[in-house]
Amino acid sequence: MKRGSLKSRIWAAAVLTVLVVSGTAACLGVEEAENSSNLLAAEKEEAGVVSLFSPMEKTDPDADNIARTAFDLTVCAAEEKLDIRLDYKTYTAENYREKSYDDVTLDRARSNMDDIYLLNPDTIQILGEEGKLADLSGLEHARNLREVVRTANTVGGKLVAIPQEVVAHGLFVNQDMFDQYNLPLPETPEDFLECCKIFKENGIETPVGANRWWLENFVFAQAYAKLYNGGDTEAEIEALNSGESRYSDYMRPGFEF
Repeated sequence: MKRGSLKSRIWAAAVLTVLVVSGTAACLGVEEAENSSNLLAAEKEEAGVVSLFSPMEKTDPDADNIARTAFDLTVCAAEEKLDIRLDYKTYTAENYREKSYDDVTLDRARSNMDDIYLLNPDTIQILGEEGKLADLSGLEHARNLREVVRTANTVGGKLVAIPQEVVAHGLFVNQDMFDQYNLPLPETPEDFLECCKIFKENGIETPVGANRWWLENFVFAQAYAKLYNGGDTEAEIEALNSGESRYSDYMRPGFEF
């Protein structure tokens, strides 16, 4: 645990993956339209259309839901900057008998039905191994990716996905309390529990205050701190992707704690 916070970066499960961005709208020209008695003449050619398949509907960019807002603002910016129109296709399974979103995206991507997909990591791995995803390493903005993000989204030597968002989980520490009771910042789960014990002995009935995500912070921090900070991230991710290592081996200590 570093001074002031316990850092463990967990990369978002939802990833924006580009397959082929080449679709354009087929529309009648002005002269052809004028020769048709049932059609109005088009004033100008329609902008290119890109097909986007995602698990969410297009929403108001000013919506309160921040996760959706980030996605929608990104799309709106792309439409304005690139003079394109995003056609949304969505799917949400309503009960356990229906196909999952992952099942549907696998079918659609294998059939080249859309240009862009919002995919989960397992689906990215499968489609990347099948050669169904484009290599994005040549994109200008791909150079801005942190190396750990690039590694996590590389399959077969190709950058096949770019995260829609990156999430950092952490716990904030009240340094004044540790200084008051001459306690070093805890480095292990056992150290943490000992600090909590001393706080309670000194009348602090609630040594940990957190929202509903706090349990995940403990689990993720213990599970992936070594993976992302141990110096051999690429090899460890490759072992997970190949099945040599198991996610449960990383997660179990945190859940047991």
